Amino acid sequence: MKRIVFYSLFAHGHTNPTLPVVSELVKRGYEVIYYSTEEFKEKIEGTGAIFRDYNIPHYDISHVPPNSLELLELLLRLTSSLLPTLVREVKEISPTCIIHDSLSLWGWIIGKNMGIPSIDSITTFALNRKILKKIANRMIIQKVFTRPLLLIRLLRLKKALEKRYKVRFGFSNIVLNPEKLNIVYTSRKFQPLADEFDDTYSFVGPSIIPYGEIGKFPIEKLKDREVIYISLGTVRNRRPDFYKNCIEAFRESPYLIIMSIGNRIDIKELGKIPHNFLIYPHVPQIEILKRASLFITHGGMNSIHEALYFGVPLLVFPQTSEQRLVGYRVEKTGAGEVIDEREITPDILRMYVEKLLSEPSYRKNAEKIGTSFKEAGGYKRAADRIDNFCKEEARASITRPYMS
Repeated sequence: MKRIVFYSLFAHGHTNPTLPVVSELVKRGYEVIYYSTEEFKEKIEGTGAIFRDYNIPHYDISHVPPNSLELLELLLRLTSSLLPTLVREVKEISPTCIIHDSLSLWGWIIGKNMGIPSIDSITTFALNRKILKKIANRMIIQKVFTRPLLLIRLLRLKKALEKRYKVRFGFSNIVLNPEKLNIVYTSRKFQPLADEFDDTYSFVGPSIIPYGEIGKFPIEKLKDREVIYISLGTVRNRRPDFYKNCIEAFRESPYLIIMSIGNRIDIKELGKIPHNFLIYPHVPQIEILKRASLFITHGGMNSIHEALYFGVPLLVFPQTSEQRLVGYRVEKTGAGEVIDEREITPDILRMYVEKLLSEPSYRKNAEKIGTSFKEAGGYKRAADRIDNFCKEEARASITRPYMS
């Protein structure tokens, strides 16, 4: 039986790109046991995979600052909590190979400890130490000296894991877990410092299925209109100040503004809604981007990929250092601009939008990146690479016993 264990990170941005790949692997005869949390159960089972719950209701990663000591501590504690059960279960499952998220340290440790061939699933940019230095929050260094107790806790957690599971790793391994095969859900054209990554990194492009459910959204209202789509994603989206600035900026404009604000804001908080605005908690993003002229976004990797796939220029309003890196890459490739939080006013928003819509190079550059995504092969190429890897490793390790 061809069997894969997938250790995901329970976040939308780390889950969504993997689901078309998992669905394709299931179609090719693999049994995929996919670990996540209850929130993602329906989506995962929809691929044909077998869902298994991490059973960690007391952990919440959604509001932990990225690139912080707090994130490192949380991931180490998660790893310590999860491993005893996961090790026992993986012995029963006896998988052909493991796929683990780049932040799922527990998956990397299991592979190393038990000698199971493993694949790294990278849903952001591929990282190395040079890129880490670019995105690392300088406050981390300060916190090492101002919060010595936190550093001591990190060292104790790390040493305990190393001793119990007979592995050695540095702090960078918590976010850098390269394997003999690393699936990266972007293209080499969009990846920063792409030449530094060898052929063990397979840049397959984003896993985008170019159609989506429309549901009750009035998609017919977009016909023959110049559409600006605004969304801050699913996590840090409670920003009534930002939405109000957008309303003030475009209330008298000729554009049709579609704004997705999430579930944590009552639309009444935003005051009187202009006639050229459509505001919903959630919208069919793929179908809107296929018709949009511009996307104003927080800079989450999924959203950026989906916009560029359809050649839509971007105005990026990043909320985290990771999103700033993505935004700067958008700027570097000429597909959009980054707007700083301190700059946000209705006048500044209008200025950026007019610039992005009047200069054809933004659309052309976005379309070039979108073409590179399509040429990278997407979820089918990812499934090809995983399938070949698992077959080769199975042949090479057919007599290799798992370590206890």
